[in-house]
Amino acid sequence: MDDNGSIVLEMCLITLILVCALFVVMNMLFIAFNHAAASGEAYLVLYNREEYRINEIGEGDTDSAEKAMSTNVSETVICADGVNAEMAMNGKNLVAEITYRESFPGIQILIDDGRCDRKTAARQEIRDVGNELRRWQEYGKLLPGRGN
Repeated sequence: MDDNGSIVLEMCLITLILVCALFVVMNMLFIAFNHAAASGEAYLVLYNREEYRINEIGEGDTDSAEKAMSTNVSETVICADGVNAEMAMNGKNLVAEITYRESFPGIQILIDDGRCDRKTAARQEIRDVGNELRRWQEYGKLLPGRGN
C-alpha cells in the first residue's frame, strides 16, 4: 500500500500542536507582562508617595496614589479590566496592593469564563541604618593611614 497521504496527516497534527503551544506561550507572556506592570506601578507609587502628597493637597496622599495606580495599571495591562488599587499601613510598613481581572482570549475551555483574578502587593522596606557602621569606621579605633 502506498503511504503518500501520511505526510499530510502528520503535518496536520504537528501544525495543530505547534499552534496550540504558541498560543499558550503567548498567554503566559501576557500574564508575566501584566504582573510586571502591576508590580512596577505599585512600587513606583509606594516609593514616590510624597509627590502625590504635594500634588493633591486637598485629598489624602493614599487616595491620589490609589487613583494613579488604578489609571496607570489599567492603561498598561493587556486583556485585563476591573483594576482596584489600595494602600495601607501594615505595622511599620506601607503596603500597596493592586488587584485586576485578566481575560484570556480562547482559553474559556480551561478557565471558568476565561477570566482569572490576580493580585500583586508591594511592601516598602524601612531599615534602621542609624546603628550600622560605615565601611571606614571601627569601634573607637583610629584607622591607620588617616593622618592621625
